[in-house]
Amino acid sequence: TINNAHNKTPIIQLAKHELKPILKLKEAKKVEFLKTLYIFLKNNGNLQQTMFDLSLSMSGLVYRIQKLEDLLNKNLRNSKDSFELMFCIEALEILGEVEIE
Repeated sequence: TINNAHNKTPIIQLAKHELKPILKLKEAKKVEFLKTLYIFLKNNGNLQQTMFDLSLSMSGLVYRIQKLEDLLNKNLRNSKDSFELMFCIEALEILGEVEIE
């Protein structure tokens, strides 16, 4: 099971590797970008809903999404990339490595 300590390590390593460009940012930016990424992915890329959920302007959200795509070298509208990133964020959150508010 995922609760087995032996099985956690590869998952954490994979997730941290995928999210490394965000995780190495200063704390405030790291939290901001992780939360933006998580909410955007949770909303299946719906900009309007994400803008509302994060209380951001559309231009501010678009800037963050572009920055995230550049940082991660991923297309957040690609279902495979989105799934992998959501898995990584949720795995780190479940395993207590990050906290998404």
